[in-house]
Amino acid sequence: MKTAQIVSRRRGAGKSLLTRDAIVSTALELIRRDGLDGLSLRKVATELATGAASLYVHIHDLDELLSLVLDRALAGVRIPRESEHWDKALEQIVLSYLRALFRHPGIARLAVSTIASGPNTLRIMEAILQLMEKAGCTGEDAAWGTDLMLQFAASTAAEQSARKEDLLCEISKVLELIDSVEFPRVYGLRRELLSGGGIDRFLWGHRAIVRGILGEPGKLVKRRVHPKFLKS
Repeated sequence: MKTAQIVSRRRGAGKSLLTRDAIVSTALELIRRDGLDGLSLRKVATELATGAASLYVHIHDLDELLSLVLDRALAGVRIPRESEHWDKALEQIVLSYLRALFRHPGIARLAVSTIASGPNTLRIMEAILQLMEKAGCTGEDAAWGTDLMLQFAASTAAEQSARKEDLLCEISKVLELIDSVEFPRVYGLRRELLSGGGIDRFLWGHRAIVRGILGEPGKLVKRRVHPKFLKS
């Protein structure tokens, strides 16, 4: 006598089993396709032909999902092989990080507002911290410096992704018309203010950050600001 097989009607014929990985992959594709605005658990659930409530079995909330999505998007960031030139290796990492974010405007914006803590993010942070240690930077300087470098890359990617192509042209026209007597320095450097490509400016900023971190190791974080400073 054969035992009858019980088939769930909720899954339906040919429907894939709902998993955490499938949820993250679907959310990432939605951001790439439609942008970050309006992403919701309901839309993710609709794409997976299920109810939003079923997603909570695998994730806590939308914030956790966004964190997982960002970490997934960083899977392609390349970590160079060990090299004597720690500064060049560091630049390769942040440039790869920038490219990973720049591929899709939604992901770039997500990196500014979301903190990822998955395996890909940890792999990137570990590599940067190792290079900072090689440069003689440890402790809070290295930790805060790593965070600052990634923040700078994220904000650059978000800005470049959102910027309109003709914006610089419009700004250039404004700078040409300003009063050279009232704003002599701005007028004198009006072309320099808009010069340089995106990558050139990014690397200049990155190198300035690194120089600042290594300039006075161990002294940068000694001066504390009262927590109420920003509220005053």
